[in-house]
Amino acid sequence: MIVATYSVHNEAPLISPKAAGLGPGRWLVKLYARGETERHTDQIRNSQPCHLSDLLQLAVQTHDDMLNELGWLVVDAGFQVLRLR
Repeated sequence: MIVATYSVHNEAPLISPKAAGLGPGRWLVKLYARGETERHTDQIRNSQPCHLSDLLQLAVQTHDDMLNELGWLVVDAGFQVLRLR
């Protein structure tokens, strides 16, 4: 189930109304960033059930690292959060 998506072209993340009631679970966070000539992607997947907020710091650091690799010219960037079964 897709819980949230975000692109730098949107003002705010699109969050599923069902997300508020979700407890601990397994998550897949897909991150991407694209410059003029390069595209970087990464994934974060937890093996033990946890709250999505527990992955926030790791996701922020991963995305910051990808943006730093691209330098100042970022054409597109964002993420998609999925709850796994």
